[in-house]
Amino acid sequence: MQRIYFIIISMLFLSVVLPFSAQGRSLYWQDMQVTADLDAAGRLHVLEQQTIVFTGAWNGGERRFNLRAGQQLRMNNIYRLDSATGRRITLKKGNLARVDHWVRLNGNTLRWRARLPSDPPFNHTPITYILDYTLSGILLPLNNGYQLNHDFAFPDRNGVIERFSLRLDLDPAWQVRGKLPRQLQRNNLKPGQSVRLSAVLLHPDGIPAAVGRRVPRQVRKAPSASFALTIPGSGAPLWLRGLVIGLLWILVLRQGLVFLAHERKMGRFKALVPVDRINTDWLNEHVFSMAPELVGATWDKTTDASEVAAVLARMVLEKKMKSRVEQERLPWLGLKIPGYYTLYLTLLVPRSSLSGYELELVEGLFVDGDETDTKKVKKYYRSKRKSFDPISKIREPLKKQVKAMTSPSKKPLEMIWVPTLLVFSISFFLLFGDFFFHQFERSLEFMLGGGIVVAWIISVVAAGRYAAGSVRVKGRAQMVWARTMLMVFFYSGALLVVNISSLLVVGSGLLCAAAVNNILNVAKTRDSKEGVRLRRYLASAREYLAQELKRDRPELEDEWFPWLIAFGLGPKVDSWFRQYGRHMATSVGSMSGTGSSSGFTGGGGQFGGGGATGAWSTAAGSMSTSSSSSSGGGFSGGGGSGGGGGGGF
Repeated sequence: MQRIYFIIISMLFLSVVLPFSAQGRSLYWQDMQVTADLDAAGRLHVLEQQTIVFTGAWNGGERRFNLRAGQQLRMNNIYRLDSATGRRITLKKGNLARVDHWVRLNGNTLRWRARLPSDPPFNHTPITYILDYTLSGILLPLNNGYQLNHDFAFPDRNGVIERFSLRLDLDPAWQVRGKLPRQLQRNNLKPGQSVRLSAVLLHPDGIPAAVGRRVPRQVRKAPSASFALTIPGSGAPLWLRGLVIGLLWILVLRQGLVFLAHERKMGRFKALVPVDRINTDWLNEHVFSMAPELVGATWDKTTDASEVAAVLARMVLEKKMKSRVEQERLPWLGLKIPGYYTLYLTLLVPRSSLSGYELELVEGLFVDGDETDTKKVKKYYRSKRKSFDPISKIREPLKKQVKAMTSPSKKPLEMIWVPTLLVFSISFFLLFGDFFFHQFERSLEFMLGGGIVVAWIISVVAAGRYAAGSVRVKGRAQMVWARTMLMVFFYSGALLVVNISSLLVVGSGLLCAAAVNNILNVAKTRDSKEGVRLRRYLASAREYLAQELKRDRPELEDEWFPWLIAFGLGPKVDSWFRQYGRHMATSVGSMSGTGSSSGFTGGGGQFGGGGATGAWSTAAGSMSTSSSSSSGGGFSGGGGSGGGGGGGF
């Protein structure tokens, strides 16, 4: 089961890390027309008309500019050509969550919205956009002129440009040394292919105002490649991601060590009592001095059908009622139905002599006189359209008794939930704000936050089971800590892979921190040292009884049967009888004695006997279920400019 939890958590986080944004989507450029004008000052004014064919759930278009040091980009406008009228529609700057809006990210990246997340995906849909921008600093000074080395396309793209055309105009102030084509066309430009023009230009009227500056070769830096999983919005800086990841690892390591130290201090990691040191006197002192249902509710901190069956078995042992169990038969044929049994109970004492949950169980189970059975109870409550849950009658009284025996007088962990609640509240408001301020991040926020929450729930359940357990405690404690580290590991990977806003980084980081803290806090035992020791003794007793049931002549007594049921060992009693005990059975069915004096017989006749004691406990436990039934791109070449990338997001 633990491996399954690990697989589930891994799959949840991998679903965030994998490049989901590229699945089922494609695009290409049907046509790209570039008109460029180099003015007298050296500024390049460009109208770049792109007809992009989208297929799949794209949000819109993207254009990345490869800007070298000293170069500047000024965006004048972005237009969309209406497919019906050919009219230019001006896109508005800001609020990328709305169609026909654009933003500029990190200085060199443009994005514009073409489709809302709620709209149907594109299906080979062509959309034409015109980008109006100005570049300065693209000319580099030489000893005898100015170097033009500009890429008028963007090689960093995923799709083909089927038709490309360029028209370049120069101000009369510029003279060209050599040849420089003013018009050209290309077809089927594959991803990675450029359209680069290179020439030396002369300017006789002094130094133009907008030329670039020569950067020493040793300090030139290639621009960083854009990442495949970018999303709309300003990405969080690397230092912030590193800070969040570092603090999370400090938290999970520190809290894990504190958790293990607390469990060790309370005695949780002490070994169980060896079975060779357990005997009847030891059991009488540490187990049989308590009611069987209280033993069952204490050793694993759980109250269920086993405790209900233990109460009924104790009342049979105390001669407050008698019982028999019969295997059900097919009508008319008389053939026994494997696995189906009916428990018959007869009340032997006045109801006025009973109190507490004993009286509540009797009142709820004996619905017609002083005799009842499993089928009668089920039929009665169905006919009355009522429900009766025996477990609910004993859960709270037993819970109070268990708490009185195991809880410390002082509760140092009583307010341990406050820091977690505070961190979670801050996280909630940050994520709530990101939900409205960065609407383009909503799907990613749901995936990242949802992955943390699901992993949180799974780990908290496992932590609660560890806290309630009493066997193999140390290994299970280490597994709880390992789960929290696995959560932080995958979350750290997600932060490094996915480009998200600073608000989402901090909000999700606090959510992960709250989850880590809560998981380790839930796992800490709330028992006193005496309570831990008592539960360890009960777990030791159960191990002893289970070991004895593997022997042909176990050192057990039939009067111990209610405690065997409370420990959930009724089926093991039947297994023992089928393997070893048939030659010892002296009675089967209805008997009211207290057991055989010749040794252990599997519970004695009063609990079924003859290999039916497990069936007795199953039928008694079913009272708690049946009775409640009711109807119902990169830098290339020295001194170059232009290029970059484009596509969709």
